[in-house]
Amino acid sequence: MSEIEIHCPHCELLFDVPRSMVGGIASCPDCERTVPIKSGPEALYWILVGFAVLTVLDVSGGVAFISPIAGAIVAVVGLAAVALVAACM
Repeated sequence: MSEIEIHCPHCELLFDVPRSMVGGIASCPDCERTVPIKSGPEALYWILVGFAVLTVLDVSGGVAFISPIAGAIVAVVGLAAVALVAACM
């Protein structure tokens, strides 16, 4: 069975729980306080990131038609922005 790592906000302990407990609560093995078990990024999140990447590549392709260097710059900056937003979510 696959497990996920949970962080106890009370005592800072990291511990593993079964993935089937996502959405529930667990008792911290160290401080014995309850800890909510949150899920990771949802599939919709990754679909939106994929659309953002495709949009950036589409726009940079249009710019590259006019100026290849500008198209490359738009692609790099756009993909970096998408990666930064995705990492912060």
